[in-house]
Amino acid sequence: MSSKIQTVSKIITIHEYLDHAEEYQHLFEICLQPPDNITWQIHDEFVFAGTAFLGDLNLHEQETENIEIHPFPEWVIKIFQPNKKPGKAYAIFPLLPKKFIQNTLPRKNFSTRIQKIQEKINSLTADEIVAVEYQDGVCIKVPENVPHYFLSVVEKGEDVPYLQVFEPRIDFIKSHMGFDTPYFQLPFKLKVK
Repeated sequence: MSSKIQTVSKIITIHEYLDHAEEYQHLFEICLQPPDNITWQIHDEFVFAGTAFLGDLNLHEQETENIEIHPFPEWVIKIFQPNKKPGKAYAIFPLLPKKFIQNTLPRKNFSTRIQKIQEKINSLTADEIVAVEYQDGVCIKVPENVPHYFLSVVEKGEDVPYLQVFEPRIDFIKSHMGFDTPYFQLPFKLKVK
């Protein structure tokens, strides 16, 4: 890994996503809220995922050398903070091909998926990563097996953005399946601005 910090070269807004949704829907979807009744499809023997779990994400990180995946979808929403002046929040995605995400990965067992994703991550450049800028109340759905991360840009006098995460109970998955969220090391440190 290089110690040099790379900056994401492509930042898209919600309006840009809506104008070009077909380019990105295999990586993420923008919606107003998670569905009322989430039915978790059983993949990879994740029968112990339990019900939807709500977690807090105070987005302190402004740079990272890691990216993660889950074998299930998650919904992450930016919460309005009326008494604060939060910085900006971003969802980060490598621009991986649709065929790789939707056709290649689902046909592999989970450990092979991790290996295939790591091969793609090893050759990434900052030009192959997109940052999606959040707006208050907007939710981003991250499909299963999609590498992603969340970063903020907090200027002097601004507060840390607050997000909430809806996902299966990771503690159940860890206790029954024996592994935690897979993290991948990028070949560089990454920031948005």
